[in-house]
Amino acid sequence: LQGEQRAFVAADRLGLYPVYYFRSSDVRVIASTPSLIMCHPKIQGSVDRVALAGILLFSFPSGGRTLWKQVKRVPPGHAVECFPDSSPREREIWTPSDDIVPGTSDDFASRFDTKLEAWRSSIGEAPNFQLSGGLDSRVVAGYLADGPACIREAWTYGQPRDLEAQAAQKVAETCRFDHQVVPVDTGRYLDWAY
Repeated sequence: LQGEQRAFVAADRLGLYPVYYFRSSDVRVIASTPSLIMCHPKIQGSVDRVALAGILLFSFPSGGRTLWKQVKRVPPGHAVECFPDSSPREREIWTPSDDIVPGTSDDFASRFDTKLEAWRSSIGEAPNFQLSGGLDSRVVAGYLADGPACIREAWTYGQPRDLEAQAAQKVAETCRFDHQVVPVDTGRYLDWAY
């Protein structure tokens, strides 16, 4: 940011795509990772020892902290505004709805099961499951394996020799899903993605 410019940046509702910022008297930087901010030649980072303790104890720092003292993370559902002559201001721009309220893991699992069963009942048959073999689909597959959805078959788009397809096959076997690799020409991956 230079001169009289103002910056406004927001984080998504769940914090899946983090946004970080840095501000000093003459430098303002916004980036998708703290390491990109630290590449700026005017930034001399020092380690935030409280954040480091949080990372070592809980695998994440608290309160928008990062490993670097002056680099902050925009909390999920919040925005930060940077003005030339003042400190950055964070504000909430999204409040969780009634179905996303604090609770235990068991509460969330129970709500998820209820919604999943209602969805399965509404379609009237066991659904197919798209299993990419990546972390997200593996977690969901494991959850669905003993859940109320009664998966009919898992599908993986690609070629049988793809690493993802091979990983998906192992997951499907573990979850006792019938599995099929749906061949897609690699030149058409983007078409299939859309």
